[in-house]
Amino acid sequence: MLGPSLRPVSRGVLAVMALLVLAGFGVASSLTPSSTGHGTHRQLGLPPCSILSLTRIPCPTCGMTTSFSHFVRGEWASSARVNTSGFLLACGCLLFLPWSMVSVTLGRIWLFRRIDTIIACLLPGWLILMFLEWGWRNFLPS
Repeated sequence: MLGPSLRPVSRGVLAVMALLVLAGFGVASSLTPSSTGHGTHRQLGLPPCSILSLTRIPCPTCGMTTSFSHFVRGEWASSARVNTSGFLLACGCLLFLPWSMVSVTLGRIWLFRRIDTIIACLLPGWLILMFLEWGWRNFLPS
């Protein structure tokens, strides 16, 4: 199923987005996943999580870099255990790569009639899941 045609600028933007996702996977593969489940981003010279430092409660995105680092190594159970929403985001990024390349090559949106509708459903759903997981991990008794 093919959706609407892509203008040359849209094709270029889609191709650049795919390259950025590939670069992100490349960076994740160059990092060693932290054994604590978060903090892998420190290998990039970034500061520690301010929320974690101030409150001793991990923020909703704590563990995302570690999750991606496990994901690119095929350690999917570890990726999901560290940060489930990070694992799902990595899965989405992995699916995005062939979809975007086919769409760029065909010059038409592949498999969907309207990409904005898909984004409008997936993004809020992923954000809700991220915050639910955060609450579950940090505020429910274990």
